[in-house]
Amino acid sequence: MNPQLENIINNLTESYEGMPWHGNSLKELLKETDVKIAFFRPFEGKHNIAELVAHILVWRQFTLEMLNKNFSFKVDIGALSDFPKVTESEKVWRELLMLLDENQAELIAQLTQFNDAKLDDEIPQKNISYRFLFEGIIYHDVYHSGQIGFIKSAFKAAPSINSEVVKKLTFI
Repeated sequence: MNPQLENIINNLTESYEGMPWHGNSLKELLKETDVKIAFFRPFEGKHNIAELVAHILVWRQFTLEMLNKNFSFKVDIGALSDFPKVTESEKVWRELLMLLDENQAELIAQLTQFNDAKLDDEIPQKNISYRFLFEGIIYHDVYHSGQIGFIKSAFKAAPSINSEVVKKLTFI
């Protein structure tokens, strides 16, 4: 029995597709997000929902690579490998959603094979522990879920938003 990992898995599941205390899960936020909303960019030069989903996938893949002992795998923060370009199309959007579901299933499967005793082991070449990584991916998902919720709200309000106010809001 691995109670600490069970807690991590429960939190990952809850934030991804459950009913977390902080609001809608990531999957719930994306469920009724069509391609028009997914590629809506409320602030010039900032990310849209599709780009945020691609970014979420990058770091979830990083986590899987660490679980698979591919310690040479890296993501350069702020570079294209961190926020890949996403072509605007219905097909690409559906593919991103499918990849996210597949990644969630694979992460859960891999985590169930992990052991509590290894949680505080340092990941070779990364200077972080597995616990830090696993908990971090949950926080990362929740953080970007908030941004996705905000963008969806901005999409609904877009016709009525004062453009001068929008220009001042550049935190996404």
